[in-house]
Amino acid sequence: MSKNPLLLIHETLFANRMKTTFKNILNRKSNFIELETILDSKLPDEYKSFIERYNGAELFPMLFEVNNQKIHLTKIIPFYELIERHLFLINHKKFLMFVAEDDFGNGVLLSLKGINKYKYFFYDHETSEHFFGGNLNESNYAEKLTFIANSFEDIFENPIFGSEPELFILLKSCRFKEAENYIENFSYDINSIKDEHYNTLDIAIQEGAPLTLLKKLLEKNICEKMYGLNRLAIYDQADEIELFLEYEEFKFALNEEKKGTTALSAGISNLSENAVDILLKNGAKVRKEDIKLAEETTFVAEERKFPEAELSKARRILELIKST
Repeated sequence: MSKNPLLLIHETLFANRMKTTFKNILNRKSNFIELETILDSKLPDEYKSFIERYNGAELFPMLFEVNNQKIHLTKIIPFYELIERHLFLINHKKFLMFVAEDDFGNGVLLSLKGINKYKYFFYDHETSEHFFGGNLNESNYAEKLTFIANSFEDIFENPIFGSEPELFILLKSCRFKEAENYIENFSYDINSIKDEHYNTLDIAIQEGAPLTLLKKLLEKNICEKMYGLNRLAIYDQADEIELFLEYEEFKFALNEEKKGTTALSAGISNLSENAVDILLKNGAKVRKEDIKLAEETTFVAEERKFPEAELSKARRILELIKST
């Protein structure tokens, strides 16, 4: 059976966008054996294959509706967090395991036991039974949690987009030519196309929209100048950064920071060598924190034996930062 187009889109994005974590993930297969021993349960092959290939994923929010409440799934949890960050769940409830989450402490849980084995449920940390309270057990969890999907692939096949602006839908479906035509013919303020979290520029960057589309948005005076540069730096989109810096608003925002993060520091922490290079050439200021970040990133890459390509990027970024 052919895959849902949405799933194929997300697979492409994961392959292009995911960064190596600050952990040695070379032995994930053997670690799965260890994890399955701890859980006393085998994990689904499709889920293990995904984690072995991508080690989790940062998602552009996938909208679901659960009990008349909209949730934005933003992360497929990487392998090391399954053991470290969610060890409390493994220790206390071995019949469930976190596999994904939103930005508010809620998550998608994989069932490991019983008649609902390998099905996926939503856990709302504010309204669901508390795991430590002893009220959630192997016989009642399916009644107390909200069912989402029968398989890992189904998580990607069943988000809802009906309440989103049409332009968002076009971008998330990678229908970029249609999106360009939509932008060209949109006669109102382009900044009016947004939801409570994101605007069109946010989504266009996240979905890897072509330069021609990004330029049309910039020509429409799209807002969110500062975050646009940061997001491009995270994904090492150097050509797009050059385009953005042709506009005075982005030049003005080049060295702005939010909670200590600038476009340059975002590029350093994500090993975005090309982005760091182009930002420095266009006047990005190197702070003491940036030098320290580059040194720490290189040290971690060497200490944890990163793949040679990633290690080379870390060293090159440190060289660029120190030579400025």
